[in-house]
Amino acid sequence: MKRTTEIHRMDWNGHLLEITYEPDWLPSCITGQDFAHLQVRSIYPTDAPLPIAPNGFYAHALPVSIITAAGGPVNYIDVMLSVESDTQAWREPDSGNMNISRTCPSNATCMTLDDPRESG
Repeated sequence: MKRTTEIHRMDWNGHLLEITYEPDWLPSCITGQDFAHLQVRSIYPTDAPLPIAPNGFYAHALPVSIITAAGGPVNYIDVMLSVESDTQAWREPDSGNMNISRTCPSNATCMTLDDPRESG
């Protein structure tokens, strides 16, 4: 069986994300239902923290039916990001969140973005 891979790009809050979706990653003869593989990567800014991934990269295998019910991989990720960005951990910098203006790997050169919530 030949695998198909879909590559999508979306803008989320100024982050350019690349979504890679393999709908036939694991066939139903193995688990009883088709499983897909989904990857999300922040490509600009590179590896920027996201509500679903502190390192800017997310990968998960899940039933194809979930992605289909959400309206496709882009809609699924958009909903995940919306829900997770509403959490207190993401919104409040002192609660151990992954806000881009607060987190930078020690081996990287990072730019600091102004948080519009902090301007008065």
